[in-house]
Amino acid sequence: MTDLAISCIISLSMLGPLAWKWELDLRLVLAWAVAAGIVIGGLLHAVDAVHPLGWAVFLLLDAALILAVSAAALLMRFYRRTERRPPPGRDLIVSPADGTIKYLKPISPETAPFSSKGAESVPLSPPLSGMAGDRGGYLVGIGMSLLDEHVTRAPISGRVAHLQRIPGVFLSLKKREAAWRNERLIGIIEDGERKVGLIHIASRLVRRIESYVTPGDFLCAGQEVGIIRFGSQVDIVIPGGLAPEIRVRVGQRVHAGVSVIAGIRTGKEETAMDVKELEKETLHGS
Repeated sequence: MTDLAISCIISLSMLGPLAWKWELDLRLVLAWAVAAGIVIGGLLHAVDAVHPLGWAVFLLLDAALILAVSAAALLMRFYRRTERRPPPGRDLIVSPADGTIKYLKPISPETAPFSSKGAESVPLSPPLSGMAGDRGGYLVGIGMSLLDEHVTRAPISGRVAHLQRIPGVFLSLKKREAAWRNERLIGIIEDGERKVGLIHIASRLVRRIESYVTPGDFLCAGQEVGIIRFGSQVDIVIPGGLAPEIRVRVGQRVHAGVSVIAGIRTGKEETAMDVKELEKETLHGS
């Protein structure tokens, strides 16, 4: 029992701080840490009963095995692909990524919309900056952790009208210069007058943003459009001309191709959540 307890303590002391730093699901990581500690501690205890290891070797092997097994499990979870079935209805905008809603920013016709992650805040590049039009719109930021599935999906059915990679480096988003130096992949999907913009944002850990589509491709809602590796963020630009009814809140967990971000209204009535309400939601959620 002593070996198991020590192994659990080692596992929790190593994985707990990493989960906190990388904003992972603490309950999931801590449960895994305890399970890994028990299994690996039990394994080493059995080996020690046959061939005594000594405390130094036991501790070293225990830490190394916990890290190796945890890294393998993380990669398996990261690269998983699950089947997604979007909810029925043409007048819906579904989430393009798994993750947590970081912010809901109003876009007014008078101000340029900004996309941000951490300390980074960058005005959107054309043609995304021109999507707001006379009725403004909304910018929804979805933060992805290392535990999320990183395949991104089409938020609506339509044609890929624009796809552009903005070259850059991969600085920490705490650095001010990351605002204009980091890499991005931006795109627009449109179906007649309906269109939404997508922004894949790179960071220090993100070394590759891969697109599965090309301009002119027709996509169904929920279809895979790319993958962003090792934790980052995907933003979606929703023009106010769609009269969207926002159906998510800051801090809410969403799933790509399944969770509804907004409903699209066919009339010209005002949106259900106005600019002041969105600003309040973002302030409380930050």
